[in-house]
Amino acid sequence: MIGLKNKFLKIALPVLLLALLLASGCNTIGRGTNQLDIFREMHYSQSYRSQEPPYVMPPAGGVVNFVPGGTATTVDIKDTGRATRTKQTEEDGKELYRVNCVMCHGGLGEGDGPMRAILLKYKGIPPANFVLTSAASSDQEIYDFVSLGGRTAALMAENGVPPLPEIQRPGNMPIFNKLLSEEERWKLVDYIRVLQGQ
Repeated sequence: MIGLKNKFLKIALPVLLLALLLASGCNTIGRGTNQLDIFREMHYSQSYRSQEPPYVMPPAGGVVNFVPGGTATTVDIKDTGRATRTKQTEEDGKELYRVNCVMCHGGLGEGDGPMRAILLKYKGIPPANFVLTSAASSDQEIYDFVSLGGRTAALMAENGVPPLPEIQRPGNMPIFNKLLSEEERWKLVDYIRVLQGQ
């Protein structure tokens, strides 16, 4: 009986190990990828080259983008007499848009970027077609949408609703007042106006 058991183990164990090895190769997820690719801008942006200056420079006259007393809300943000819109601010805005917005809003701002299908598949809120939806909005309102993470978050702040934790936010859009300087956000507004034909 012991001889039969050893013979069975000598055959079954290698077969089992081979089956496990083959099964592990059937994994559909490749190395370094996820089923739901949430942060596409980090994976698919142009690579950072050696000796290239950092993309996001510190704001002029400071190091951090900080609002004393916590996160700025729409009520706290005043139109500070930003720099005049020029061809240069529009070009800078175009590059900022390419890096930060195209993956969701698409090349023409119509909400048809590659993330749209993924967000809809997983029951998320689709990106806005801001060429249509915010054409009648003021520059300040668009700035607030960009800064606070979309129209819903900006309206909540305007009505005195405190900012929600990241996990409870009403939309998928990043809060760009934590990612871009004030000047860069105004440049995005300038380029959005170009896309809207204004």
